[in-house]
Amino acid sequence: MSQTDVDVVESVLNAFNAGDLEAAFGHIHPDFVLNEVAGLPYGGDWVGLEGFQKLLGAIFTPFEMGVDEYTVSDAGSCVMVKLLMTFTARSSGQAVKMPGVELYTIKDGKIAYLDVFYKDTKTIADLATS
Repeated sequence: MSQTDVDVVESVLNAFNAGDLEAAFGHIHPDFVLNEVAGLPYGGDWVGLEGFQKLLGAIFTPFEMGVDEYTVSDAGSCVMVKLLMTFTARSSGQAVKMPGVELYTIKDGKIAYLDVFYKDTKTIADLATS
C-alpha cells in the first residue's frame, strides 16, 4: 500500500466521523466487499455500496456506535486501522468499549475490500440482545 491508500482510508474515517455519508460512500469501489466476523448478528459478507448501506442499518438498529479513537497505518499489503469503539444497546442503554482492527484493500483509489475484527464478538452479540 502507499501513503495515498492510507489517505483514502483516513478520508473515509473522517467523513464518517463528521456524519458526511455521501463523502464516505464516494470512496467505495464498485466491487466492494466487507466481511464482518461470524458470530455477530450482522456477520458475513456485504457486497457493493448497497450491501454496505444495509450493513450500517443492521449495526445501527440494535446499537448506537461511535469510534473513540483510531490509528491508520500502512501494513504492507493493506491499510490497517486499530480502533476503539463504543457500542451502546438501544434497548437497554448498556455500553461496551471494544477494541478492533480493520484491514482495508484499495483498488483504483477506492476501498475494494474491508475485513473487520472485534476483540470480543460474543460481548457484542450479547449486547445486541440485551
